[in-house]
Amino acid sequence: MSPRLVLVGPMGSGKSTLGRELASRLNLPFADSDEVIVARLGMSIPEIFARFGEETFRSIEAATVADLLAQHGGILSLGGGAVLNAKTRQLLRGERVVRLTVSPEAVAQRLTGEERPLLAGDTLANWRKITDLREPLWREVAAQSVETGERSVASCVAELIRLLHPALPQEAELIGARDYAVAIGRGLDEYLCQAIPAGVRQILFVYQETTAKRAGEICQKLRDSGYLVIPAPVPDAETCKDVPGIAQLWESLGAAGFTRSDLVIGYGGGTVTDLAGFAAATWNRGIALMQVPTTVAGMVDAAIGGKTGINTAHGKNLVGAFHPPVAVVSDLSALETLPEREIAAGMAETLKCGFIADPRILDIPAADLRDIRSPEFARALGYAVRVKADVVSQDLREAGLREILNYGHTFGHAIELCEDYSWRHGEAVAVGMVFAAELARLSGRLDNAAVARHREVLQQMSLPTGYRGDWQRLRAAMGRDKKARGNTLRFVVLDAIAKPSRLVSPDEATLHAAYLALAGD
Repeated sequence: MSPRLVLVGPMGSGKSTLGRELASRLNLPFADSDEVIVARLGMSIPEIFARFGEETFRSIEAATVADLLAQHGGILSLGGGAVLNAKTRQLLRGERVVRLTVSPEAVAQRLTGEERPLLAGDTLANWRKITDLREPLWREVAAQSVETGERSVASCVAELIRLLHPALPQEAELIGARDYAVAIGRGLDEYLCQAIPAGVRQILFVYQETTAKRAGEICQKLRDSGYLVIPAPVPDAETCKDVPGIAQLWESLGAAGFTRSDLVIGYGGGTVTDLAGFAAATWNRGIALMQVPTTVAGMVDAAIGGKTGINTAHGKNLVGAFHPPVAVVSDLSALETLPEREIAAGMAETLKCGFIADPRILDIPAADLRDIRSPEFARALGYAVRVKADVVSQDLREAGLREILNYGHTFGHAIELCEDYSWRHGEAVAVGMVFAAELARLSGRLDNAAVARHREVLQQMSLPTGYRGDWQRLRAAMGRDKKARGNTLRFVVLDAIAKPSRLVSPDEATLHAAYLALAGD
């Protein structure tokens, strides 16, 4: 989770605007002390000044700020005069405080038409007088500053993020997901080391053998940073994500004497992040976890959201737990060794986010989605991560909204089970999305054009859109889907692009007809 940040500075410097946008970017709560006062008293700031006077307002303000500093864990914006109170300044000495600055010329435009009790009369002259008086106090409480003058909101927010995370490279993006951050970019090794929670002594580093060289380099960087690192290689492919696989990790954790103050890192694709996550979730009833995905699907899906699990003979991920990581570090350079087909399969989860929530992803040319060095490729991943981060921030344990992230997965998981996990997950999900689209069309929910767009977008990425198998086995596998309730099948479908809904208990004839539409592809 990003550390708490308090914004101070003069009227018109953008404390509320930037604070609210920063909190939105990082999925953190936001509070503005003036807004809290207005809500509590049911009066505007000018009305409070007129009725009670400035001295009473400052007392109310000091009590409000003290409450917020004691209870609020996100981004705080304080009124310009809050620092006039000595007790408030004392409380701020233990906080991460940033002073916003702005030129008189810029503030003159921002304050036009606003009612500010202390700026009556010659607005700009009064603003200068008040700012000169308070400037030494803002400097006293704030170790860092950001100039907001003629800059865009996005530029200012980016600078604030890097003040919170100084090791984050300039071109990298940071996206909040509930109470942790997802970093996407290149050259994130230093950020990875700095993102480890304080107090960690030992790290179990879980990786697959195909990533051994790069895993060894990261392990050495962690050792150079003072950590005791225990490498935990696991076999390649989905087959390691089973009871013997998790038992092997438990044995490593036990032999090294891991406690609740230690950390597990999952370095790899969805298989590794699921397996490492379940090990962290179950050891000592839960220890810290960091996910470092090395595949596209891992970066936009598996590593985000806190789902962990292993497979059994009866289905995929039927044994698992919700266990959010402390950080997700997605270094795009890890994708450079992956074959083109693996990139395309991973993009299925990215395109899924386009179908359920952000159609901008679907409009990006396939050539850019295939090129991991393209700015559009990174942009698509960022869009997809934000979709998942927004959803899981609202619904960690899949009580309702989070189900939409399973679009295409009910039939896709059935394919994987029936094919003994020989299919790539993304390719199975691609077929599963077409099945869901056909099911929605046959149920009168989705028009022909939207179904055709599924096939067009997926085929442009060389992803499969059809499948022939044993229908009875597929139907039985879908009945064991995690979204099922008793004998009731539940599907995530679309009423239109970016308008997901649920289809409960479709009749058997409709299910079979949707399958036949795939079998003909």
